[in-house]
Amino acid sequence: MVLMPHCSLTGAKSAARHLRSALAQFEWPLAGRITASFGVTPFRTADDSHAFLKRVDNALYRAKKRGRNRVEGSIHDDVRKALVA
Repeated sequence: MVLMPHCSLTGAKSAARHLRSALAQFEWPLAGRITASFGVTPFRTADDSHAFLKRVDNALYRAKKRGRNRVEGSIHDDVRKALVA
């Protein structure tokens, strides 16, 4: 888990994409090339640790279900962002 205080959802997704790409390009001595999936969500003031972890875990499993080696934001956050835009 990477916590990024003072980072927007867009910034966190961008950082996760960069890390995903860097991991995929690196040749590990024993494992060779690997891939990674990331779930990204902001922490909200009303969140407790359970709600926050559940939301990010759901985003991670959605990334794995949609083909792995990708970044997914939480559905609620993506819908809210689309409504505001």
